[in-house]
Amino acid sequence: MKRKSKTIVARAAMTLLLTMLTLLAFPTKASAWEYQGISGTGGANRNEQCDKLFDGDTSTKWCADFFDGAYVEFSTSAPIVPKYYVLTTGNDIKGGARNPKAWTISAKDENGDWVELAAEDDASLPTINQTSQAFSIDNYDNNSYQYFKFEITEIQGGEVFELSEFQFLETGLPWAGDGGYCGNSLGNVYYEIATINGEKTLTIRKNPNATTGDFNMKDYDNDNYEISSVFAPWIYAEWEDWGDDVHYSLSCFIENVVIEEGVTSIGNNAFFDCNYLTSATIPNSVTSIGEYAFNACDNVTDVYCYANPDALDWAKCGYDFNKNTQFHVYENQLVNYQTKFSNAIVQFVGDIEAPKTCVITVTANGNGQTETETSGVHELPYTKKLSDFIISNNPASVMQEIEITNIESVGDNVVVGAQNGWDASFTVTDEGTSTVTITLLFMEVQTTIDLTVTATRVFSVPANLANNAYWATFYSSEANFQAPEGTQVFAVNLDGTTISLTKIEDRIVNQGQGVVLKKTTEGDFVMTKTTESSTGDYSTNSLTGTDNGVIGQSNAYVLGYTAAAGVGFYKLATDGAIRANRAYLTYDGTLTRDYFNFEGATAIATATNEPSAQQHHYDLMGRRVEQPTKGLYILRSSQGKNGKKLMIK
Repeated sequence: MKRKSKTIVARAAMTLLLTMLTLLAFPTKASAWEYQGISGTGGANRNEQCDKLFDGDTSTKWCADFFDGAYVEFSTSAPIVPKYYVLTTGNDIKGGARNPKAWTISAKDENGDWVELAAEDDASLPTINQTSQAFSIDNYDNNSYQYFKFEITEIQGGEVFELSEFQFLETGLPWAGDGGYCGNSLGNVYYEIATINGEKTLTIRKNPNATTGDFNMKDYDNDNYEISSVFAPWIYAEWEDWGDDVHYSLSCFIENVVIEEGVTSIGNNAFFDCNYLTSATIPNSVTSIGEYAFNACDNVTDVYCYANPDALDWAKCGYDFNKNTQFHVYENQLVNYQTKFSNAIVQFVGDIEAPKTCVITVTANGNGQTETETSGVHELPYTKKLSDFIISNNPASVMQEIEITNIESVGDNVVVGAQNGWDASFTVTDEGTSTVTITLLFMEVQTTIDLTVTATRVFSVPANLANNAYWATFYSSEANFQAPEGTQVFAVNLDGTTISLTKIEDRIVNQGQGVVLKKTTEGDFVMTKTTESSTGDYSTNSLTGTDNGVIGQSNAYVLGYTAAAGVGFYKLATDGAIRANRAYLTYDGTLTRDYFNFEGATAIATATNEPSAQQHHYDLMGRRVEQPTKGLYILRSSQGKNGKKLMIK
């Protein structure tokens, strides 16, 4: 009977677990800078506990009255190789009296034993509130760890201890003032300075523990310096040997600038006069770059820009650098950059492989039950941890009773991270299907759950509104793709000067075929890869297309719209751009054609430069026009016959 009750409880737990596991379909990238599992000596009140060391907010603190030793144990979201760490003083340290003086930092090894990484017995932190100082890991051994203990054994004086922030650094050899917050008073953006691969690198990061979405670097403002903030060409730092509130120049040593994913804007003049700078990395998350952000950075040879040019506000793109500076961009965004920033003197190079976007389907099978969940569109690779979507949404006490004893992955597109129980992570690296088997133990009952993880390639194609419908074209030489339900798919035939549309009923776009897409609802067309081929008629399809985009395609016509002529294919300008994965027409006929119409009843076969001398001209509102210029007109003869249309170009 006892055994049966355990099985019933286990089934109930598995039912709950299956439901939660399907949330794998909504992954986010894990960050080694996320701190979790925080516990230790309590604080003076409920708002000053040890977890405040890791919240990324210098206005909060861990504060203990009647100090008699204190410690905190914590873990990172994934194993890291710590080389340095940064301590930030509290907001009321009484001239430094409340600062720690002696402490140790330890980590658990693979056997579960504590290994001492660093120790200080007579340290001196800054005597200014909310100021950072970096320290080396004394016993650096190049091993990765995930579970840590920070133990304070002595403070500078008095009975009250406080400290604002603790942060590990994984990068190379730092120097004084090597880390701090920048960009806003919330500390949502912070920087590190370190030697990486022999070059001095400034790294700008989003604070993963921030509670707001303000991840902006401030403008350079020499009238409003702040301690521990970055404003090129200066970083404010508090150096004991130099006194308080000093600054030093970035432009005598910084060689690389790396801005990581999550930072959303770069302020005006942010890296002004960094003339030793040779390279910069700008992530996809950046949507705004201030004027002269890289002004006088004359020696930059390479900029790795992953931002979407369509969404990027950068008025001075390319003007801050030299004509030999290469902008390395995604191969399928090259045309977009060349078109949007056509006056830039830099060289745009589309040599970065475009990331794959996929829809992820996760099917969980276990204990005779099946749960399936399909997510939205994600870029690969991405990572998700079990604890992020299970323990965070359920009482920890419930999940602690279920032990994960083993995790295995079979397949080519899913990688399982370190098997640290609920801290295990899964990374989907490519399209395809893999099976992840999780073995669990609950009240001495062992069971397994199989996660079938499928990543299916998709393209998200922007839709344009015209004539009360949404339109786009699509092309791929990679594979067959299917349009979503509610979308009409058309092959296009150009016969002489006459255009006709053939509806593809199964909505499948065969590999190498261009199509027109139409729907009545707002939103992108999400094209999903399929192994099926269309049964529709593509035999007379005249559309071709491009995978990576082209500029200046001769005799090309692209989908467009005017009020006069409606939706159709319009002549591409000599220097015009065709975007990646778009379809277009080519026409090498003898007649001069500005467009080929297939929406609207204009019925115009040709256009002219001259008005008709024998007939009256009326606009589309029925008003007489004495001196017609460019546009569409309705003609009326002196005998009263009307209805013929004329396009004057």
